[in-house]
Amino acid sequence: MSKLWAFGDSFIYGEDVAINETFSHYIATDLNLDCINFGKRGSCNTEIVDLVLRQKFYMKKDDFILICLTTPHRDEHHNLYNIARDYADIGYITLEDYCLQIKQIEDCLKGFNYIITQAFNPVFGYDYKLDPYIEPKNFIEWGKPNNTVVDIISLNWLENNQEHLFFGNNSKLWKEEDQSFRKDYFARNQKHPSKEGHRLIADKLLEYINYGKTKYNNTKY
Repeated sequence: MSKLWAFGDSFIYGEDVAINETFSHYIATDLNLDCINFGKRGSCNTEIVDLVLRQKFYMKKDDFILICLTTPHRDEHHNLYNIARDYADIGYITLEDYCLQIKQIEDCLKGFNYIITQAFNPVFGYDYKLDPYIEPKNFIEWGKPNNTVVDIISLNWLENNQEHLFFGNNSKLWKEEDQSFRKDYFARNQKHPSKEGHRLIADKLLEYINYGKTKYNNTKY
């Protein structure tokens, strides 16, 4: 049986839900694949990419690879002094490791069926500059604001605003009257998806995976 290989942090791991309630499991089931979940709580993108590189040799061309990157700051922490200094001087944060890690994934998975998405911390539309700038083919909605899985379950998917749930500016989503959706789509810790949230994420990602009505269509997202 072909496999779905899932890589990421606690969002892929499935914090506060059962393994068969994660969005990677739902996607695998819908695609008739066996789910291999390599999610790990607190993983930085370096750890995620290194694991993809190691597991590549066990992957087959009929498999599908789902990579859900974490916040870039888990890798850029060694440069926090310079990040803070540069932001004070020029008003934005330069991300370097992030771009190189995405390029590593692309080089590693040439010829494979895969998508890349982001757990949280969108980099477009906020105070970030990418160096070098890249245009990855299989990163879902690359270049658009609020393209993370948290935006899917906070009903802010691709909205052109700065109201991301975790670090938006005076986000309307933090207002008590607008938080009823969190009871359904967020887990008890209010930071990770509930099983309903995982299903919502799976349904959205499947729209991209099945784009073009061909199996694992490798179209630019």
